[in-house]
Order: sequence, then C-alpha cells, then structure tokens
Amino acid sequence: MEVLPDGEQFVGTRGGGMDHAACLSARPGYASLIEFQPLSVRHIAVPAGWSFLVADSGVQAEKSGSVREQYNARRKAGSTALARLGAASYRDVLDGDLDAMAQSLPTLEERDAFTHVTSEAWRVRRAVVAMEAGDAEGFGRLLRESHASLRDRLHVSCDALDRLVACALDAGALGARLTGAGFGGCAVILCHAKDVEPVISGLAESGYRQVWPAGSES
Repeated sequence: MEVLPDGEQFVGTRGGGMDHAACLSARPGYASLIEFQPLSVRHIAVPAGWSFLVADSGVQAEKSGSVREQYNARRKAGSTALARLGAASYRDVLDGDLDAMAQSLPTLEERDAFTHVTSEAWRVRRAVVAMEAGDAEGFGRLLRESHASLRDRLHVSCDALDRLVACALDAGALGARLTGAGFGGCAVILCHAKDVEPVISGLAESGYRQVWPAGSES
C-alpha cells in the first residue's frame, strides 16, 4: 500500500495514502477507521437504519490539473505548520494546547491548515463514538461541522458543493460534507434509511440527479 501514493506524486499532486487504504480495506456494511504511522485499519459496523448517499455536485475536480497548485498549497501549509512545531505527525500534537500551537504559527494559511487537520482528527474520534452508539444525529452534526471547516479553514469547497450540502439538509438529510480533495466532485450524505427516497427526490428537484446509495455500482 505504501507505494500507491507515488502515482499521485508522479503527476505532481502531493497526495497521501488515505484513498488507497480506503479502497483496499473497505468492507461492506462497515466504516473504516484508518490511521497512519503506523498504518492500521479498524472496521466499525454502520448501524441499522443509517443510509449514506453520494451525490455529484456537477463540478469536476481536477486535482491533477487546474486545481493542483491550490491543492498542493494546502498540503504544504499543513506540513510546514507541523514542522514549525517540531512534531513528526499530527498524532503527536492532538493532546496538547491546540489553540496555543495554532496562534504560534506565523501565517494564516498555516494556522487554518493546522486547525482544520487537528479539529478534523477530533471529529473523527467523536464520529467513531457516535457510530458505535447509534447516534445518527450526532454523526450528522459532525459531518456538517467537517464541511464547514473544509470550506472556511482549508478553503477546498466551492459554491456547487456548498449548495449541494445545503440542498441535502433541506431535503431531510442529517448531515453532509464534501468528500475527497474538494474543489468540486461529490458530497457524502447521511440520512435515516426511511428518508432515502425523500432526500433523493429533494435533491432531484434542486437539479441534482446523480445520487447513489453508498456501495452501489450505478
């Protein structure tokens, strides 16, 4: 698995191993908690009555093309922030005074990247707890918070993705966030299983007709 991110590096995209690990470790009916340094995967059963949808924003995300420079800049800001703090990985700083660390960084870009990554790490931890407890509303709230951080701190969302997330929530979804590198592409949406058809219909009425249940082959 370690060699797969080299493909993205080869075309100039400073990507990591998350997508590759997710593809290789996926198990139907389970979420994958993936951690690095060292690499580990823990499978967590998706509670009965939860449904995830994937919806296309209609904007193509050219991570290896027109938005590559922006994507790489976000990655660089995060890694530079970590280096300034003398930490080998974000795991090393999560139990420290994150606000003080962020304020010690000299640029807004580094502060935003650091705050997004560290807050997202804590959201992932809380999301595991919510999933194990069957707390769909809590999990949905974390998805919404995650999208807001991606939009306002990492600045990788776009109008089409923000509108898609808003439309999903208006249609009855519990939570939604952009997925992948951002700059376009898709959003992942959580709803109660009984609300799948109303959410899909609501999205279709808003112009989003490319919506699939997660795990489908459509």
